[in-house]
Amino acid sequence: MKILVTSHTGIGGIARTSRQIREQIISNHKNDELVIINENREDKREYQKHYRNTSVYSFPTPRGLHGFNSFAKFKKHYRPAVDKMADIIQLERPDIILIIGTFYFPWFLLNAAKKTKNPFIIRYGGIIEMEETKKLWLRMGKDFVNPGYNYVFPSMHSKKTVESIHEIQLPHSRVIHNGLPDEFFNVKDVKQKGKKFKIGYVGRHYGVKNPEFCLELAELLKDKPEYKIEMVSTYKVKCHKTGRVMHGEANKFIDAGIKLTSPMNINRLARFYKNQDVIISPSHFETYGYVPLEAIATGTPALINKTLGIKEVFKKLGLDDYIVDFKDPGSIVKKIDFIRKNKVVINGEASRRLRKEYSFSSTMIQFFDTFEKVLRRRV
Repeated sequence: MKILVTSHTGIGGIARTSRQIREQIISNHKNDELVIINENREDKREYQKHYRNTSVYSFPTPRGLHGFNSFAKFKKHYRPAVDKMADIIQLERPDIILIIGTFYFPWFLLNAAKKTKNPFIIRYGGIIEMEETKKLWLRMGKDFVNPGYNYVFPSMHSKKTVESIHEIQLPHSRVIHNGLPDEFFNVKDVKQKGKKFKIGYVGRHYGVKNPEFCLELAELLKDKPEYKIEMVSTYKVKCHKTGRVMHGEANKFIDAGIKLTSPMNINRLARFYKNQDVIISPSHFETYGYVPLEAIATGTPALINKTLGIKEVFKKLGLDDYIVDFKDPGSIVKKIDFIRKNKVVINGEASRRLRKEYSFSSTMIQFFDTFEKVLRRRV
């Protein structure tokens, strides 16, 4: 089987899913092949690479994406991008296409797959309607919704949200929770005894991620010097050409005594989680939410907003007490106080179940099973 997917050069869920598919092919599906159409967000190079069961077609992020107000003009302007992806599909002749994500780059591939009449599955990441307000993006979101399409959702929460927004049923859907790589399970203990109780946050400087909650929390904890808040966020980013650059809104976090750190690779991120005493995930909405799952894989407890799809996994693991309402910051402080005073960590049974059921190799088996079912249904 040959699988074609979208990806990008970032470190988020879309890039991780494509890497996990490649690792699964190399480890357990050595007769299969993978084609990656990659959005190169780091430089302007366009290139092709071919290596061990994998072909990569990499393109720079298109210019002018946010300058359009008319969807019709947007479609016309980026028709060459769709045509280029269609040419790749016709050249590579994949058996199935996995469209990972629901923004502009996956939208190009969606239209290319429809043009070439190839079978495809939409892997919902974020939900445009929950994260964007611009009419152009909201209109784009409609193109991903069709009762005849095949879907993989990261949670039932995300599936029901899409169906509710568009007042539609999506019968050809499957829920496959996101998996985790071994790095989060194998990190060694790095906590420093006798230091402050560390409260960690990981997320983009994006409204739906609710980073502002860290400011509310800092205000409530200002008279409790035993606590320290650390944020891994794009408020602080590293530019390869000019060095370290600080986002304009970063100062309000620094002034509140919050430590800011740039996004990091998986190994460093695993150590960050392990070095925290609790992770908070206050997002207003997430289809899933990698961060808290990564944290508990390292043994660090995580408090999640009840609006996150990951709550389904927490309930399966018996972690219901960690599902909270971030609209009440005072109650969050009480939870954090309880975790500190009782030295709470994730118990061994939850960790074992997490590794058995939610390692990426386990979830990838479900993906490949879905590929086969979709292809059989077309025969």
